[in-house]
Amino acid sequence: MDETALTHLPMSESNGGGAASTQTRKATAKQPKSALTKMAVQEALGKMILLLNPYTKGEEGIIAFGHGSPGDDIDINEVRVEVDDYEGHWAFRGIDQKIKRAVRIEYRYLADGQAGANGVMTTEHLLVGFAGSGGGE
Repeated sequence: MDETALTHLPMSESNGGGAASTQTRKATAKQPKSALTKMAVQEALGKMILLLNPYTKGEEGIIAFGHGSPGDDIDINEVRVEVDDYEGHWAFRGIDQKIKRAVRIEYRYLADGQAGANGVMTTEHLLVGFAGSGGGE
């Protein structure tokens, strides 16, 4: 498979004088070009999260939600989600980000090695922070 560009992501770096500058870097995924075609925004976001997940290495069909098996279609009502509305700040790439809502989504994936070969699942969480002013509240 050839390496193709998935998208451009902003990357902040200090330019030596302390001020942040914005550069662009390519997020790449080893996927055939046909797998990275136009799709609905919800599907594209899910695919991008899968491709960038360091635990699943971008492989499809190895994560599960709720009591399902890896690769199963899911009922959104079975996904364990926690929501926290609060005034908080996260540091991302050394820059303070005002977070108004955080969402923690539980998922499972096959463990590495012999454990995974025997069906042992590892539980992790995707943590999403919604930055900004909170939608004009």
